[in-house]
Amino acid sequence: MRFKDSNLKRAFKNLFLPIREDILVLEPHFGLGDNLVCLGLMRALSKRNPKTRYYYACLPRCYQSLAWMFQDLDNVFLFPIEGGREVRQFTSFLNARYAPIGIDGVDIKRFDESFYEQHQVPFEARWEDCDVPPGPKSDWLYEKLNSNHEPYILVCNFESGLVSYDLKINNPTDKKIITVSPETNNIFDWTKLALMADEIHTIDTSFVHFVESLFHNKPHKPFFYHLARNSPTEFTRRLPWQVIRYRD
Repeated sequence: MRFKDSNLKRAFKNLFLPIREDILVLEPHFGLGDNLVCLGLMRALSKRNPKTRYYYACLPRCYQSLAWMFQDLDNVFLFPIEGGREVRQFTSFLNARYAPIGIDGVDIKRFDESFYEQHQVPFEARWEDCDVPPGPKSDWLYEKLNSNHEPYILVCNFESGLVSYDLKINNPTDKKIITVSPETNNIFDWTKLALMADEIHTIDTSFVHFVESLFHNKPHKPFFYHLARNSPTEFTRRLPWQVIRYRD
């Protein structure tokens, strides 16, 4: 049942009731990468207000990844939607408070910091509280894509719209190339493949945020950040990425 088709009688009744202070509906940016950088933020909010129920909007394609990421937060509840209008309808249905994460007033040159600033959470939480267990199919995916356990380079050259880019990868010993693809619906299933790779190459997509979180407190390896797609946004990178530039 879509929110817009929900109980109109309840919605009308809510017009005469005070807003529920113990329920907060959050509308983030809907890209998977935007959501990955919010883990530390949500953990901080969850701890700060343990009696508040947070309803966190997401696109259906991101649901499994985010459900896995938020699994330790008992007062954070995901709900899949198709757009912002449904978020506000759901807010009215619950008679709840509403808050965006980065919808308005965002500095696109430091959008990840802006998310945290909007909710008065120190940006260090992005790094101090970003650990997530390997996905449930992490071992299976490793065996599927590297059954011979040979050395390999892990490459993410697809953006969310499934547009691919030809990347300049120096591979003099002709190592196996494993390309990140929608093998499963959970980005954390790529954990073992990322940890075991000899080097990692990625464009500006959700995978770079996944790698940033995964290796924040682990030994580093060669990381290559390919500026193959034009993007007006910037964000914080703390890993020692080697930047590969391309002509427009």
